[in-house]
Amino acid sequence: MPIRAQTARPTVEIQRSNIIRYLILYKMGGIYLDLDIKCLKPMDFFLTVDWVSPPGLPVGINNAFMTATPGHPFMKHAIGNIKRFDLKWISLYATDM
Repeated sequence: MPIRAQTARPTVEIQRSNIIRYLILYKMGGIYLDLDIKCLKPMDFFLTVDWVSPPGLPVGINNAFMTATPGHPFMKHAIGNIKRFDLKWISLYATDM
């Protein structure tokens, strides 16, 4: 089953960029970092693992830093369940995780 952007309809505008980064990582793999993250060491190690994301607090994944191999099952799961995971919490930050 192909993964398409129509799978997810963001309810908060910032979620569009999250969905796009999930789709790109699912299709192409690689490393994603937000612009405010500073690398202190080479990141080559992360190209050798299937999927990495620090935990999001209080719940979820931290989408400011993610790595994935192309077609990784977790990314497929996250994309396919975006509507279900849109918890509409009190703050945008918590909802955006």
